[in-house]
Amino acid sequence: MYMTTIQPQVDPVLVRTSYDSIVTAWANHDYKQITYLSTNSIASIRQCQLVPFLNIRARAYGMEGSFNKAIQDANEIIKYAPESGIGYLRLGNLLHMQGRQSAAIILYEEALTKISKQDPDYQQLVKDKKKAEEENKKRVDMITMLPIELVYDIFQHLPETTKAVACMDVSRGWREKISQCQILWRTILDNFDGCDNGSAVLISRVVPHIAHHVKNVTISMENKKVGNTYLGYMRKGHFKRIKNLTLEGEAVNGISYMNTLMPFTDALWQMRNTLTKLDITSTDYQDSKIRISDLLFYCKNLQTLVMNVDCPLDGFIGEMENLAGPYNTLVDVELTTSHTAGQALKPLLQYCPKIRRLCLNGCISDVVDLVDELYNDNLEIFAYNPSFEITSLEEKDKEFYDGPPGLREIYTPNGGDGPQADGFLSLLRKNQKSLQTVYANLEMPEKQEAQGEPYPNFIPVDEQWYFERLQHLTYWCGGYDVVESMLLQSLKLCTTTPLRLFSAVSSPHIPMIADALVKLPPVENIELCHTKYDDGNKGRQSSAIVQLFNYYAAFSPLDQTFSKIWFEYCDFITDDVLDSLTQIKTIQRVYFSGTCTVPSHESLLVFLQKMSHQLTDVMFVDINHIGDDALNLLCKMEHLEKLSLEQIPEITEEGIKHLADNARALCSLTINNCTELSDDTVLYINKKIKKFEYITEE
Repeated sequence: MYMTTIQPQVDPVLVRTSYDSIVTAWANHDYKQITYLSTNSIASIRQCQLVPFLNIRARAYGMEGSFNKAIQDANEIIKYAPESGIGYLRLGNLLHMQGRQSAAIILYEEALTKISKQDPDYQQLVKDKKKAEEENKKRVDMITMLPIELVYDIFQHLPETTKAVACMDVSRGWREKISQCQILWRTILDNFDGCDNGSAVLISRVVPHIAHHVKNVTISMENKKVGNTYLGYMRKGHFKRIKNLTLEGEAVNGISYMNTLMPFTDALWQMRNTLTKLDITSTDYQDSKIRISDLLFYCKNLQTLVMNVDCPLDGFIGEMENLAGPYNTLVDVELTTSHTAGQALKPLLQYCPKIRRLCLNGCISDVVDLVDELYNDNLEIFAYNPSFEITSLEEKDKEFYDGPPGLREIYTPNGGDGPQADGFLSLLRKNQKSLQTVYANLEMPEKQEAQGEPYPNFIPVDEQWYFERLQHLTYWCGGYDVVESMLLQSLKLCTTTPLRLFSAVSSPHIPMIADALVKLPPVENIELCHTKYDDGNKGRQSSAIVQLFNYYAAFSPLDQTFSKIWFEYCDFITDDVLDSLTQIKTIQRVYFSGTCTVPSHESLLVFLQKMSHQLTDVMFVDINHIGDDALNLLCKMEHLEKLSLEQIPEITEEGIKHLADNARALCSLTINNCTELSDDTVLYINKKIKKFEYITEE
């Protein structure tokens, strides 16, 4: 097909003539003529200079498949040189490459009416038009001949810009097949990854053809025109099967304006019968015009509500009494706010009594008291200021559960201040028969500490309770030693199903922990974090752990479930502790954090040598006395699949390469701020290890 040989150049005679004419007009003070001549001269120079390069770039874009950009350049050529055949030839060539012969024929016919027959490209236009006509007669549309299932499978692997922009315009048959394929259009966004503004606009134009298939929509309004187009289609009722709507970033701020808020609520009303999840996320949003009460009023069947905004809950909770009765469909609520108090949350819990999952960030401590006060056994998952992902209802519903109704998971922050103890312990007591996961951070807020708490006569809400179905227990005891004692005693009935996780943070009472665990079947995963002996009882704590491990070692492998240990900054670990751990043949995962956790370099080498036939997952963090000799032992472990090393300064680049060469089962390796690796070494290890992550401080 056509390729230009025109070189970018400016005709000096033309420039001289134009300049002389402008000088003459200036002498006559004919400023209108000066403007006219200057404009024409600029256009001529632009045509001579830009057109050849636009033509070359358009062809290059076409060869690499970037047809939107190529066509844009071809149209620019036509704009700069409307009486030249260059732009028409390039655009016709691009349409031919796309298989759009009919469109190419129309273009060539238009060009032949505008281009002079004396133009050197005129005959090329005639030839290309004839060739397009021949191709159009004999072309075979494979899409119309293939089985419909195979056609859908082909389209499914195309990016959204190709499906919606290129394929939709090929022919009426293609458009019908694409628009009828439900699986292609389950999810749409107003700004797909890698989609420029032009393509986003074009995608939005095909929405009427495919909206009746769409179940999930995300609007960010990075392109406000496109975002408003989507809202317009929603308002007209095009999205008849939509289930999930996400508004993020600028979309949230934009909708809060009065001129957009009403169209948005109209759109919600049109989708009220099918919309079940609404996610509104914008950490920059500080307004209060989007109110929860209005969202529930317009969305009659909402099951999940997620709001992440930078304003207090009492500013956007709205007037829940306008609902004129309980809203029973809402079961899943996630609220992240700048401030949530119990009084602001109260109307939501009163009017939405069927909530099963409640995740709240930005709370103050009286929220737990309110949840305890208004508690009903529909609530299954409650998270107070969580700093990690919380189990979804979909995941929870897949689990087998034969217990009574009530809370099954309760969470507090991972570090920092926890809730006040009374309300939290009351929830534990009420749900002792149903709770499966307890994440209890009972570190006292500063206000409590300033008031001298815990009070000398502090007594929890109930003397004792016993968990029956607990699988995961993590706790920070804070200043409430009596609470730790009660939590450990509450495990007394956890004998039918072994605990999967026991994690104690900042506990000075290792002997009490060991005494509680030896009365239970072996725990699957034990984590002891930030435990220091500050009263001279290191030997007592070490002996208690040795006693626990010896108890576990006595179980046969068939009855043993203990497989993972994590010591994180625990300074009571001795050679005897490590030696007793090696006697447990079911241990597969070992995580050590902190130099204080490992007694000495020699004891670690002995430990690794004894565990060489059973470990599959090892992590070392912030330990000074681990060097290449430890790596040599690790690479000899026949079952080691995963290794993570973080802040281990003594290992070398050669040691890591040796590990990659010789650890035969290793498929995951993380090196995080240990030693500097060259680019060649990183490339070499990537070829050796299936999953390699190398992290350095910037």
